[in-house]
Formats: sequence, C-alpha cells, structure tokens
Amino acid sequence: MTNHEHTTDQPSAQALQNEVIALHERKNWPDPRENWLMYGEDGPVTITSLVATAPHPESGNQRYELAGGMSPAWGQPQESWVAGYIGSVTLDELNLMPDKLKELPEQRQAEIRDERKVAAKLQMSRYLELLGGSELSNDVIIMKPQIDHYKDRTIPGNIVNADEISRNGDYIEDTRPAFMMYSQDTERVIGIRPADCPTLHFSGVDKDGKPAHGVIHAGWQDEDAGFVTQGMEFLHELGVDMSSLHVYIAPGGVEFGYTRPTNPLDGDDPSFVSDWRGRLTDVHPVNPDNPDDRKTRFTIDMIGRAVDDMYDAGITPQQIFIDSTDTSDERTGNSSHKQASRGVQVPTRDVALTASQYRLHTLGIR
Repeated sequence: MTNHEHTTDQPSAQALQNEVIALHERKNWPDPRENWLMYGEDGPVTITSLVATAPHPESGNQRYELAGGMSPAWGQPQESWVAGYIGSVTLDELNLMPDKLKELPEQRQAEIRDERKVAAKLQMSRYLELLGGSELSNDVIIMKPQIDHYKDRTIPGNIVNADEISRNGDYIEDTRPAFMMYSQDTERVIGIRPADCPTLHFSGVDKDGKPAHGVIHAGWQDEDAGFVTQGMEFLHELGVDMSSLHVYIAPGGVEFGYTRPTNPLDGDDPSFVSDWRGRLTDVHPVNPDNPDDRKTRFTIDMIGRAVDDMYDAGITPQQIFIDSTDTSDERTGNSSHKQASRGVQVPTRDVALTASQYRLHTLGIR
C-alpha cells in the first residue's frame, strides 16, 4: 500500500518503543508491559483504520482509501501497520470537500454532500467485507459520539444498547448521539468514528459468565461531564464483574491544546464542572502582554484523566492497555476528518471497531 510511505524520516522501532515507555512514566500512565494484553489474556478485539486521499498512480486523480490494521500500534505506527496490516479498499473519483464549500450554490453543496455519503457508505461496506466477509457488515453498528451535541454537564449522558437495534443486512450508523455503546451479543461489532479523542474499548463478563463489550468516547468534554465514571457505574449495574474488565485505550491525542476565555483552574468557567488540576499539563495566557486579554491556552491529558476515572471505579493498572499512538502527532497521522475530506492531509483515522474475543474467527489475526 503506497499510502503508508511517508516522506518524513521515521525513528527506529526501538526508539519509538523507548518513547512510549518514557511517555507512560512521565504521565503516570499504567506500564504497558504489565497488563493483560502483554500477558496474552483475552480482551476486546480492536481494529483501527487509516483513511488516505492521494493521487492515483495511473490516472492522477484523487483516491480515497481505507486500510485496516490490528491494534496495538504500541507507539510504532509504521512497523505495526506492516505487521498487522489487513488490507485496503479504494474508491476512485470521490469528491473532496472544497475549502470554500459554503460559498458554492446551495444545490451544488447538497449534491457534493450526497455524492460523498453514497461513496462513503460503499467504501465502508467494502472495508467490512474485507475484514470479515459479507456477513460482518450485518453485525456492525457505529456509535455517533455525543460530544458535538451535548453541552450541559449537569445531566447524564446517553448509553445505547446495540442489541436493541435490529440487523438489516448492512452496517448501521446510529444517529442518536451517545457517549457509550455496549453489547452482550458476542457476534455484534461496535464501531466509532472519532478524530483525536481517545476511545475506551472494553470487555468483561458478569458473575454468570455472560460477556459484555463496547466503547466509550472519552473526549475532554465527556470526561468533564463524568461520562467515563458513568460508564463504569453502568457496567457495575449491568452486573459486570469489574475485576474481569479489560480496557483498551485506542489511539488518540496524547496532549491536546485548547484556548478558553478563562483559566480552567480558576473555577469560574461554566464549561468546567470537574477538577482538572492533576491532568492539565500546561496552562498559560495567550497574550501575556495584555492583561485585558483573558484567553488561556491549556494542554489537557485526556488519556490520563480517563485512567484516573477508571482507577476511582476500582479498575487496576493491569486491566488497562494504552495504545499511545498519538493522532495529534504528524509522524503518526493527525486525525482531522475535515482536513482529510478536503485532501489537505493524509493519513487520518476514520473508524475503530470493537468486538468480543469470541469474534476472532472473522476479525483479524490475533
């Protein structure tokens, strides 16, 4: 696959692995060498993807390609993609979103969006068939992250039971915003299409041995609203043996910066209801020479906050594996769906799939 050939110089596998260990120690994350995955235990089966737009080698036209590989990347994106690479599907002539789409006539805007929806649906169906055959598509349901639709931090988030959604022969993109989706059907596969927000993929069993698996979207607003804690409480109420849980934190933004009109540590910003003192790694004024400019730039450790919330729920470090591939790092492919849809950058993550360990026969090579 030519889209994996990056022009930037890549550090060696050993150097990247050393970076991973140093990062975990610096951020006080669980040691990646001392958890369930490294000991060969069964946890959620997680497949991540790349979406790339690049010139077609023959026609020169833009190409939209989705490639799949098995996690964990282990901080070694290129090496692990080669080792666990599953394959790719390609669509020629896919319309890219123009940079000034909204300046086009409304009818043309609608045409472009409709054309992309049709092409994207076909592309995803081909990808799923590549992963697990024609029967896989019927079992996949994709969650719509709630972060873009949910601003009130004072009420609980939405949780979707994938087993209540009837199969229709094709994959389903559920339109209801939610922060969590779960299944107790060992054949059901749960997907999410995040950008740089970490996603928590989990599996476990109840006291009777009945399995459960799913995904939690863990962006900073989700965490600030207590969604990770709510998710852990829900699994407990569902009867899941919390000591049986294995949690896989898929690739995401390792350090993500935001600008706010106030310092989130001051306690006077209504957008924050939680204490972030332990997981804000950098806070400074945007314009220190102008005392009237209160805009503050801060860097947030979303992965670390999710880990802290799981610790509070009784999850141990050995139950958590962090794939520390940084999707906000140019070396590993900054995940911006908007930029990728315009052909501005490659590659980007497009989907992460989670299945129970019982689905290994159709989901990969582990």
